[in-house]
Amino acid sequence: MIYILFLICKMLINSLYNVGLSQINGISIDIIKQINSAQFKTIALSGPLGAGKTTLASALIRNYLGDFSLNVSSPTFSILKSYGAIGQKFVNHFDLYRIKDYNDFVESGLVDAMASADLNIIEWPEIAMDKFIDIAGPYVGINISYTNNDTGRNINCVIME
Repeated sequence: MIYILFLICKMLINSLYNVGLSQINGISIDIIKQINSAQFKTIALSGPLGAGKTTLASALIRNYLGDFSLNVSSPTFSILKSYGAIGQKFVNHFDLYRIKDYNDFVESGLVDAMASADLNIIEWPEIAMDKFIDIAGPYVGINISYTNNDTGRNINCVIME
């Protein structure tokens, strides 16, 4: 199942290799469909400042919960924002930009928070990448980068297991 998702995700993303931020919602719909069918619990978003990680995270959360009017903002200062309700679909949105290292991640109680959600979306996952499989199990890694002319984004998706 993981390999099939990898192929679908790779095909999906590569066919939308150069996208504008206005196309992110459409991409998120397709990613959520694939995540649901393969039962992944974690999406790790990486890329430079301003590349669109929060924009993609917001679209993923809205589409996952089916609440298109939901106000989703970056958890940069709070590190974690949760959406939905336990017993229904429940999403944790992490922004690890201010976390110093893996120990800080664990001591902050974020590993426990991950276990409580149906879906975890993590921006700036790099601080825990070497331990991420142990924490999250297989997950989808999405890297967003600027195109050469900065008007679009390159989006690459990989399955980490």
